[in-house]
Amino acid sequence: MATVLPRSTVPSAAELVLQTLARSGAEGAMHEFWLFAGEPRRRATERELAAAGWHVRLHSAFKPLVSELLERRAEVERFGIPTAFTVAYPTHPAAAANRFRLEAYPLSRLVERWWPGASLTFARGPLPSAASHVPPSGAAHSPAATSELRYTVRIVRPGGEGALDVFAPNRVVRMLDREALTPCGWWRVTLPDGTVARSEPWETDYERLYRLVLEAVVAQPWSGRGPHFDQLRIEVEHDGIELRLPVGHDRLDTAEALHEELYFSLLERFTRLADLPDGDRRLQPGQIVPLVRNVIGGKNTVSVATVRVSAREKPSAPSPPGRTGGSVRAAAGAGRRGVAADRPGRALGPEELARLREAPTEPDVLATVLDLPGERLSERTARGRMVHGVWRPGTRPAVILNGGQHANETSGVVGALRAARELIADPDAGVGVVALENPDGYALHAELCARVHAEHMHHAARYSALGDDLEHRSDEAPFESAVRRRLMAKSGAGLLVNLHGYPAHEWVRPLTGYLPHKFEWWAVPQGFILIARYQPGFGELAERLLRVVAREVQEAVPALVAFNTEQLAAYAAHAGKLLFPLEGGVPLVLSEVKRPGPAVQVITEYPDETVHGREFVLAHEVQYRAAVAAAREWWETAVEWL
Repeated sequence: MATVLPRSTVPSAAELVLQTLARSGAEGAMHEFWLFAGEPRRRATERELAAAGWHVRLHSAFKPLVSELLERRAEVERFGIPTAFTVAYPTHPAAAANRFRLEAYPLSRLVERWWPGASLTFARGPLPSAASHVPPSGAAHSPAATSELRYTVRIVRPGGEGALDVFAPNRVVRMLDREALTPCGWWRVTLPDGTVARSEPWETDYERLYRLVLEAVVAQPWSGRGPHFDQLRIEVEHDGIELRLPVGHDRLDTAEALHEELYFSLLERFTRLADLPDGDRRLQPGQIVPLVRNVIGGKNTVSVATVRVSAREKPSAPSPPGRTGGSVRAAAGAGRRGVAADRPGRALGPEELARLREAPTEPDVLATVLDLPGERLSERTARGRMVHGVWRPGTRPAVILNGGQHANETSGVVGALRAARELIADPDAGVGVVALENPDGYALHAELCARVHAEHMHHAARYSALGDDLEHRSDEAPFESAVRRRLMAKSGAGLLVNLHGYPAHEWVRPLTGYLPHKFEWWAVPQGFILIARYQPGFGELAERLLRVVAREVQEAVPALVAFNTEQLAAYAAHAGKLLFPLEGGVPLVLSEVKRPGPAVQVITEYPDETVHGREFVLAHEVQYRAAVAAAREWWETAVEWL
């Protein structure tokens, strides 16, 4: 194992603030800092500094409007329960027009939860001035502060109108081929006479950790397309924010956000190294694994942020493709939530699958696939794990079911298994299935859920162990991607049902523009979505197929209707509008493609990263119903087209 960056220590946020104050020479002034730290840590630090004679106020740089309302709810209600809110949000040329409106998510759900019946309206700011019963957050009224980005919230309540002013610290950063307006730490000094003596970006411990990792990795002598390593493990501990919100699956979590930042920022840099287009999913740097943990400090403690990066050697050549013998065992590290990785797999029946409240173990998935009747098609991954597909021919047009392409999207794995068991029971059905296409990523997802956090989205487990998206892999060394290709070729299937998922809560990259680059549309959950990609001439069939599937799933799963209604309302409130038409309450996305593939690919998208318990049962119930409905509708109508 080669060390890229030895274990390093970064001063805590409290230490950095104290160091800055000691150098400032501005005794008697009010010092305000914006940090990526939770409220308990910030308040404890304020008390410690006050005891030392400093006047300091510490704010949250992470989702400042939501954080401010969470912390000052009692003040907002002091003069009566609010009945209406108008939020004026800032804009900037280096950010999407609705960036700050999206950053206010899930304010609409919080208002509904805390103040039922209160209205919420967003407007591009600023609002006309209003007398405030709530002191502004970080307000400064000198000319030096007039160009700063800030939210203004007008609050209507029985005791009269009030206003809340919230500064949103941001700076423009250059990242490879793009510029972005990104949240940042900030330091403001206000003199006793009200003059703002200083107001500028200030590097926090959180930002410093991110910078250290990127500098260390970029300094390595890697070149070309890779793979450069088998696994790059990045271990970070940070005294940040971890707060589950009282609505939906939503949370404030700086550890999860830093995982996303490190993973995708490094992908972008390896893409540049490989001379590939931005976002190219053929990239194969190796497996990038950020292990980022929140270490929340208590009273009178000073937390230390640490980071260690290590790289294993390049992957060795895998064993030749083949089939497993009798019992199925997973490769090391494949256990889920404490289940031993080396126990034999057990085929799960229809009732067991329907009751699953957690993603099944890899051995159980493999055993269940091998329990299906039909011809087996098997290949090994770059790590040597097995991927099995089953093809059972029939008299009806062939349909292929696929799950686990993106391995952190686990509900599709169960949905594919359940649908395959039901459809193959029909003797006339032509059905193929690859229920777990990416077991290397699936094993990593299990490890991250067990070692870091069970509810994070863990996008490091999304792609393969080589670092690429299996659907985009070349034919030169296909490894596990060959199973789906062989199934498609053998069956001649015109329909591929590809079961996917996406984050169950907000997806952010707070150090590189806030919205996730190339994935902006997925930043906020929108409920269950149906997508169709079709070959020229199949657009009418694809739309008909999606509409039938949407109707049948909503009829079969009444809970989905309420779920989608709530999620789409919150999405529209913060994004400004819905982008695609609805069938009932299900968004439909259709696009024509001109590349090799089936006549129609139906892609399901359920917000399942990472849900458990009843939420997981609902997720795989919807996936299963959608797959079955798509196959049966295909059998009814495809004969007219093929």
